[in-house]
Amino acid sequence: MLGLLPSVYGLAAAVAFAALSLLALDADRLLEATGLALLAVAYLVRHIPKFVVLGLLNLPAHAAFLVGAALFAYSVADRMNLI
Repeated sequence: MLGLLPSVYGLAAAVAFAALSLLALDADRLLEATGLALLAVAYLVRHIPKFVVLGLLNLPAHAAFLVGAALFAYSVADRMNLI
């Protein structure tokens, strides 16, 4: 049972990122919405293999996580005038 908890937390994070992505899209912040959507997809794909055996999806999940995190960090840094 304890091995399943990280999967549940990962799926909860994916749902949270998807909701934040929809909120950002509604506020016309397309770059931030794209970054959050990629983070949601990355978390979803990364944590599904614990429920279903899809081990080959780990590499695309890591790539989507890196791209999504970079886009999100860039959009937040741009709004905070850090760049």
